[in-house]
Amino acid sequence: MEIHPRTKTLATELLTRLEGCETTAYLDPVGVPTICTGLTRYPNGEPVRLEDVCHEDICGKYTEQLVAEKIIPALRRIPGWSDFGAIRQSVLISFAWNMGANFYESTGFEEISNILKKGFNQPELYDDVPDILNLYVFDREKRLAGLEKRREIEGEEWKKESIGYLKLKNIQDTYLKKAPIESVYLSDTGKRLIDVEEELVITKFKSIHHTGHAWVHIKEEQEPWIIYLPHWKHLPNKISKTLDWNDMSSFVTEYITVGELLQYNHSYAPLEGSDIEQNLIRLAEEFRAIREAWGGAIGVTGGYMPIQGDISLHSEEQQAHHQGMALDIYPVNDDTECLYRWLYSRWTGNLHNQSSHGFVHIDILNNGRFVGMR
Repeated sequence: MEIHPRTKTLATELLTRLEGCETTAYLDPVGVPTICTGLTRYPNGEPVRLEDVCHEDICGKYTEQLVAEKIIPALRRIPGWSDFGAIRQSVLISFAWNMGANFYESTGFEEISNILKKGFNQPELYDDVPDILNLYVFDREKRLAGLEKRREIEGEEWKKESIGYLKLKNIQDTYLKKAPIESVYLSDTGKRLIDVEEELVITKFKSIHHTGHAWVHIKEEQEPWIIYLPHWKHLPNKISKTLDWNDMSSFVTEYITVGELLQYNHSYAPLEGSDIEQNLIRLAEEFRAIREAWGGAIGVTGGYMPIQGDISLHSEEQQAHHQGMALDIYPVNDDTECLYRWLYSRWTGNLHNQSSHGFVHIDILNNGRFVGMR
């Protein structure tokens, strides 16, 4: 998913907030006719004229169109652009609108370009972006209060979207790996032994679907590794009383976090009130019922995985994941085969034994639900 479905809307709202929206054309400080959110030309290329008047709703549409046609194509060059959620994408759009669509890797923008490039492999560096934004508050070597305020707002928005730090502890001796295969087939340079009970702080997580593995970026390490998820358990963070799809550590129900459902990818955050959101909430409720009846910790190796294109071209199991209706799960301190046999008579939906890959697939297609004792 190259851009989040809400990105253009959020960016337009942020630009309107920062730029204001003038519905009657005026002369900007250098004498150029300007309208709406700082437009000097309309999307069709026609210049703004002083006598022009524009309705506020039309201004919003013009802004969104220019964002889509002029700004976003330039920002696709930023490493990890598609991994950002709607909030961080909208902040970068705001910065580009103000400083130039092609700012990335341009002269004078070395600091912001460097942090965005390095952050792709060391996501903890993204925490420094608000401070870096504050470097760009000058016009002709003069510090401007208006730019200071703009960068402050952009920085605060940026902070709203953060993976936080995912903490994992291994429940048995295991390996960090360079490929999602058994460690015995990897050379010494392709794996690293991790002793039982060792903790890792993860700054970026990407599930390798249907394998039980995931790519992870470990804090203060530049190279990513692959872990076998059934060998690890999540260490709890804060418990949020309100559901926030931008907070990966907040719980949807008592036993499953936003991060586990979305696979720690902000670009997967569902639209409020959408069918996907409702599916995910219902899925979390069924997971809670399973977890409470099972009586032990259950981990998640695969969750929501949106796609673009024709969903009918995929298997029913994949379609369930694409609609936010499926989870791949494993028992943290037990055998995956045991969980499958236990669920066999207690789950009404699709149930697939993938114990060879370390997980069991469940989905709520066709009204799938847990029918054991709740």
